[in-house]
Amino acid sequence: MTSVMKMQSTTGAFIWQETLRDGPAGTIVGRPYQINEAIDSEGSGKYPVFLGDFTRGYFVVNRTPIEVIRDPLSSKPNIEFMFIMRNGGAVVTAEAIKKLSI
Repeated sequence: MTSVMKMQSTTGAFIWQETLRDGPAGTIVGRPYQINEAIDSEGSGKYPVFLGDFTRGYFVVNRTPIEVIRDPLSSKPNIEFMFIMRNGGAVVTAEAIKKLSI
């Protein structure tokens, strides 16, 4: 992440702008950012930065309503409940999201 912090635009301004006040987080190229630990670290052939409009580019759908399964036999005298919900998602507008290698 330190490589992204050091990147500069063509005018010499840093693209990573942090804020010291309460409220919205800092920005990268004027857009708010989020850090996700599940994305690859920096390295050869890896893409540690994704930039774009995810509300336009990625669609999340709830596949089924929440299912409730009742299990009265496992832990007598208590009754256990299991809740299941299926989700899915897909990229719908690839032009809205770009992956960047460093």
